[in-house]
Amino acid sequence: MKFISPGKESISPNHSRKISECLMEFALEIAPADSARDTFANAVGMAAMLWNVPVLPEAEQARSMDVIRSWLAQIGRLDLQLEIGRLLELRRKRYATDRRVIMNYKLEYGAKGPELIVASVDLDRPENQGR
Repeated sequence: MKFISPGKESISPNHSRKISECLMEFALEIAPADSARDTFANAVGMAAMLWNVPVLPEAEQARSMDVIRSWLAQIGRLDLQLEIGRLLELRRKRYATDRRVIMNYKLEYGAKGPELIVASVDLDRPENQGR
């Protein structure tokens, strides 16, 4: 987990990779990094939303998926439901033990391409129990 506070960043002791690296990897399953900026920004947003679903209580997971289905219906893309399901299953399998919740993120473009700064909460840390 990457904690963001004035001048300080760190990785959660429960994980070997920064959440920003994991989220970027997951977003790349949706769109390549060299996509149009709006396209990649949407891919990161979708990845962040889907990242959090498996760590929510069951009722909230169902509500989140209802929101996604409703949004797909609004934009006339119900055909993407299968892809959303595939991505959610990928999240559950590839990152199964990762219980960090993405609270906020910022996508920036540097000389090397897109970079993510992510604020998250690790639900496995004692101080976050009961959240």
